[in-house]
Amino acid sequence: MTKWIVRPIQSYLGRASTFGVLSQIFTALSLFALLKHSFQFGLSDSFRIVMSVYIRAIELTVGQFDPVIKLSITWLHSVFSWDLHFTSNWRYVFIVLQMLFARDAATAFKDGRKKLSMIRFLIGTIISIATSIAVSIPIGIDNLGVNIFIALSIPTALLVYDFAMYISTTLFFFRDIGLGEVSGYITKYNFLRRGVRRTFIRFIIVAAPSLGLFLFPIFRNAPAPAGGIISVFFGTCINIAYWLYMGLVYALNHGRSRADVKKIFLASESGRFGLSVLGVILYAFLFLSLNAGARFLSL
Repeated sequence: MTKWIVRPIQSYLGRASTFGVLSQIFTALSLFALLKHSFQFGLSDSFRIVMSVYIRAIELTVGQFDPVIKLSITWLHSVFSWDLHFTSNWRYVFIVLQMLFARDAATAFKDGRKKLSMIRFLIGTIISIATSIAVSIPIGIDNLGVNIFIALSIPTALLVYDFAMYISTTLFFFRDIGLGEVSGYITKYNFLRRGVRRTFIRFIIVAAPSLGLFLFPIFRNAPAPAGGIISVFFGTCINIAYWLYMGLVYALNHGRSRADVKKIFLASESGRFGLSVLGVILYAFLFLSLNAGARFLSL
């Protein structure tokens, strides 16, 4: 386990920039805040200080967009008579989602595809804002409905993002990155068809098990949004496994030795992305453990 899991993560973190590690920690704190809101667990004195500083930083950055969003919600209410109540939890959902898309954009930037990275960042930001606002608006349905809505929100956001990326790559960047030569695709249509098919397959792979959790009474009867958060976490783990699997398959197909496989895996988009998201999950678990330990020791 140490050989195949811990060491690659350590190697990745060793190559990662300071900004990349700090963004992972910041995102993990957002995930920690979402878990606290969903499950209402207490904070130790030391973590209360950490979270107060973090929340203040959020208010000074992302929180500046609250008035614009509230104005938009008011406009929707006046036009469509929708009874919507906006909450500030959108900030944490936005940061978690934006981290995913920003890391994907950073991967393209590091590979020299700067125009593509800007398109990824722009589309990812729009999807992050729309999804985070939708999730933060209380819906007038029962707990199960709210949990299912939350459970589907993240896979749907990734589906829309991937679909938009394949379309933009096909229309604007197909020739620039040499897909026809490197990947063996003959036409843009073949590339787009394969990409869309892969996108929907991954959506089914993630969404079906996430929704399958609600077949069990313990999850079906869970209060909102705790049940939805658990389902999203489960789906995220499946996504991580998918990204790591794709990176490993790519490395095995192109590497001639064990050292080559490791090097190619850590250089692949899927491998880097999977390890980055896995790092956020591990940081979040570390914060949960430290908070529990600090509460036990009355720190």
